[in-house]
Parts: sequence; C-alpha cells; structure tokens
Amino acid sequence: MIDSELQVRLEDALGQIKDAIEERGFRFELTRNPDFRWVGRSRVRAGIFLVNTKKTGKQPSPESTKPVAEAVADLMVEGRLLGRVFFYSASTEVELPGGGRKPLDHSNLSRILSSV
Repeated sequence: MIDSELQVRLEDALGQIKDAIEERGFRFELTRNPDFRWVGRSRVRAGIFLVNTKKTGKQPSPESTKPVAEAVADLMVEGRLLGRVFFYSASTEVELPGGGRKPLDHSNLSRILSSV
C-alpha cells in the first residue's frame, strides 16, 4: 500500500472515530504529523480519550499469505487500552477488547467506545 492510500484509510477511520465520539456529545481534536504519527484527543466522562497512530514500516512479501499491519491506531482512555485499529493492505480491522478482530464499521467502533 502506498502512503497516499494509507493516508486516505487513516482519514476515513479517524473520521468514523470522530463521528462516534461527537455522537456522544464530546469534541474530538486531531493533530496530523507528516510521519503518520497522528494524535487525537477528547475529554469524555471517563477521562481523556486518546488515539495514537503509527506506521509500522512493514510490507507483506509478494509470496506471503499472512497479513501484515502497515499502520496501527491505539484507542485509550486514561492509559487503559480500549482497542486497536489495524491497517492491512487489503482491509482495516478493529481489535475488540478480549482480542477478537472484526472489520472496521460503526457497530464495532460503538462496541469499543461503549465504556466512554
């Protein structure tokens, strides 16, 4: 995946997170850095909600069938990890509390943010 595709997918995922936070009546601020280390923050009832993204620098080899995460976004409240968003070359997945992975969509984000 090239950087422009990764940026579009990051913007889409963080836009969905922003919408989910703002549905709950809180403001979400996002700081974009050129090296894909984006930081989002919001003050919610449970404390301060943070989103930290980072590019892993890994690429899948052409003959490999194992998916490799090219970027990761951590969703945290007061240092407690709520879930992660993994950006693979073919898909974007959410890791729910307990370790289950599902495709990124509104219902799975709501499940992660239910404790916020």
